[in-house]
Amino acid sequence: MKNVVRSEVPASLAAHAVQWRDELRRWIQENPNATVPDRLVQRYAQADVREALREMYRDQCCYCEGRIKDVSYDHIEHRQPKARFRHRVFDWDNLHLACPKCNLKKSDRWNASAPILDAVLDRPVEEHLTYEYSDTGLLRWPKSRRGATTVDHTDLNRDGWDGLPGTRGQILFEALKLIRKLRKNPDAPEAIVIRQELEEKKRRQYGSVISFALQEAGL
Repeated sequence: MKNVVRSEVPASLAAHAVQWRDELRRWIQENPNATVPDRLVQRYAQADVREALREMYRDQCCYCEGRIKDVSYDHIEHRQPKARFRHRVFDWDNLHLACPKCNLKKSDRWNASAPILDAVLDRPVEEHLTYEYSDTGLLRWPKSRRGATTVDHTDLNRDGWDGLPGTRGQILFEALKLIRKLRKNPDAPEAIVIRQELEEKKRRQYGSVISFALQEAGL
């Protein structure tokens, strides 16, 4: 999990979010024991909302950082679950992009005392999450209670070598090879290229692994 900058509110939400929220609230008040119809809840899933989130997250999951389109469809994620926070179903600040595995694992869980991290407002790398080496690869490791909630609610260490820890371990190994070259000839012209490559890798999927590798190397 890494920081992103939230873009402007998509036009569909800017124009209709308040109306949709009020209509949803009114329906629930009038039908307190009925299941809310999808036509009232799913209005946030507009094309411009999805596209804005894809650009904001570079098609990466807000939690595990995997590139979603390579393996599956993306989900519009409600950080505060829509089943619990009906008043925030259409709030742009509550919407993120997630892969199906993270989103379905999280479901409607919410820890009020240590809420799951927000990739826009929080600083996951600096304050809440790090990595630890293990026999199955590179584990996502909490540095705070909110970091622990994030790891638990989205199962960020799923599937051993066939999943996230193993994939992260391979990325770390490749990063360390570049870092060794950089340290060997820090003033060589090649060093500039290596630094640029590492910076670009930080923006790609699992980019927080690169930040971790640089931090561990003191760079």
